[in-house]
Amino acid sequence: MELRSLSPVLAGPDEVTMSDERSKATVGRLVYDPEAKVHRVADPWSQNTQWPDVRVDSTSFNGLPAHQQLFEMSIGYLRAAVALCRHAGEAGEHLQWPDAAAAYFCLHHATELFLKACLQFRDARGTPRVHEVADLFDRYESCFPDERFTFPTPWRISAEEINKVLGDQVVGGVDAIPDQLFRYGRSTGGQVSAGVQYFSPGYMFNYLQYLGDRWREIWRLLNAGAGS
Repeated sequence: MELRSLSPVLAGPDEVTMSDERSKATVGRLVYDPEAKVHRVADPWSQNTQWPDVRVDSTSFNGLPAHQQLFEMSIGYLRAAVALCRHAGEAGEHLQWPDAAAAYFCLHHATELFLKACLQFRDARGTPRVHEVADLFDRYESCFPDERFTFPTPWRISAEEINKVLGDQVVGGVDAIPDQLFRYGRSTGGQVSAGVQYFSPGYMFNYLQYLGDRWREIWRLLNAGAGS
């Protein structure tokens, strides 16, 4: 049986054909179209949507060079962090830690993507297969030592460096892996954080606004040839 989705979310301007296997997981009711001789899925979420004319597809993004994709993804995650901070601030006394963790994760991932975008811009052979922001920042600074390219980040120093300076295993476990800490709240082995994290939406919001402007200026400089 051939199925086509009517959903502007799952499909888009054009309908897509789904296999029987995929149709089993589809929520909605089947409507037979005698002219097209197909069954269509009437998606309940496509009715009375808040933004009926707003949609986007990945066509233009897919055509971008790798470094530009990484940069635009970094800005996308940064915008998500801004939106989460705004929501957190409006939550007031109802603010919960998972909201804060989600904002931190978006910021951490945005930072990783931005650094990789700049490194990819410099060397098109590929980006480093690492997620440690401190490690990426070391490589970034070696490629772009000019002060015009620097920016502050809370993950500039790795857990390994902190432990080395202090001469003890102060930071370890899931606390040494920020993206895992903020994504899951615990390690893959079930270990929770040994410390306490803090979050101020107003402070982070201001930092994010600054960071967005700073990254765009750095990207402009790179494209103007300042970092070559």
